[in-house]
Amino acid sequence: WAVMKESPGMPPGANTINPAVIEGGRHPAFIADECRLWITVHYLPYERYEDVVKEIEDYLNRVAEADIWLRENPLEFEWGGESMIEDKGEIFPSFTVPVEHPGFKQLEIAHQHVHGRSLQHGMSTTVTDGGWIAHFDI
Repeated sequence: WAVMKESPGMPPGANTINPAVIEGGRHPAFIADECRLWITVHYLPYERYEDVVKEIEDYLNRVAEADIWLRENPLEFEWGGESMIEDKGEIFPSFTVPVEHPGFKQLEIAHQHVHGRSLQHGMSTTVTDGGWIAHFDI
């Protein structure tokens, strides 16, 4: 993803698929009869999580077709959850702040007045709930 996708104002690699938790098997001496992988997906502002989910599932299903066992035992996906701690599968939709919006322009003016310098804006390097506000048009 880091080399195939880009968005203005975002550094390469801002969009990631982080394998956060891997669970599988019952004992080190046995071949695991199942494996579960929880991932955290950071995607670009112009992408919708529904489209990203489809892209990831389609890719992994194509990879699984090359394996004899996985071809007969298809991958199962579950997205979202109550919380990362409880379910290990939280979704944080991406979003952009429209810099031409009158509210943003007012913020720039206020910042200049208070701090005596221009507002610097760019990509958030952390997870934020702002995407949900944008997702529901709030």
